[in-house]
Amino acid sequence: PVIRLAEVYLNAAEAAFKLGDTSTALNYLNVIVKRANPAKSVAAGDLTLARILKERSKELVGEGHRFYDLMRNGQTCERFYKGLVGWHGALINEARSFDHTYFRTILPIPESEIDANATLGKQQNPGY
Repeated sequence: PVIRLAEVYLNAAEAAFKLGDTSTALNYLNVIVKRANPAKSVAAGDLTLARILKERSKELVGEGHRFYDLMRNGQTCERFYKGLVGWHGALINEARSFDHTYFRTILPIPESEIDANATLGKQQNPGY
């Protein structure tokens, strides 16, 4: 599988919300919420981008989407939990908490690609 139907619904909910079509966003989001628990649903007054992203994080946990959700929405990626230091204690401070402006959110152009096409060397992503 390349993509799950739940992800498609959540993508559609986020896109509809950002376009101002809250009724469509609510319908798409409730498909996912009710599938997980038929007794629950999201009320129109509770529909926010944060609520949609929360459902994305619950539905797609462990699938590698959270980083891209945060960067796409200009939010901060926090690599600690309630101030506790874990595996990320060895990271430099700028890598523990960052947003989409951090230069490492865009990967460098590989050296092999630059060797194959010299004009790419002048277009290397900033910071590398």
